[in-house]
Amino acid sequence: FNALNGVSTLVIESNAPAATRMLAQISDYLRATLDTTIQTEVPLSDEIALTDRYLAIEQSRLAGRLCIERRIDPDAWDAAVPSLLLQPLVENAVRHGIAPLVGGGILGIHCDVRDEHLCVTVRNSGAPRATECRSGIGLVNTAERLRVLYGSNHHFGLSWPEAGGCEATIRVPFRNMVCAS
Repeated sequence: FNALNGVSTLVIESNAPAATRMLAQISDYLRATLDTTIQTEVPLSDEIALTDRYLAIEQSRLAGRLCIERRIDPDAWDAAVPSLLLQPLVENAVRHGIAPLVGGGILGIHCDVRDEHLCVTVRNSGAPRATECRSGIGLVNTAERLRVLYGSNHHFGLSWPEAGGCEATIRVPFRNMVCAS
């Protein structure tokens, strides 16, 4: 919805080329989410590719105020992750952490393999937390999906560093999807 509102703004501003580009990005993202068969888990590489499509929309919408820092351990690319694991975390990081800042900010996505677990961190460089935060539907659904898939063998947490921003961390058992096929 934020992306569609962004297109509307571009149309009002008579910026047809940017509006057309953003509509193509939205179309590409929606096509990617609908073209795949429903899978409980996908390789992290697929999840990153879908997230990149979403972030392209957000970068267009935020007009250069979104910087992305990505660090993916080479061993993590084939790890099994729940489908659409990153999308609600990235969306929250952009919507609540970066979009409100006049100067924008940095979104970090870091994934690595440690002690037979895949560790995923999504962080933003938003303002320091001033009030208690509530968990929205995306975070509640993420927590529940992880519980159903991994039982007690996972970790999902949020933290708010003193310097600002929010950090979501997920730890799930590492399973290589390429070797499992």
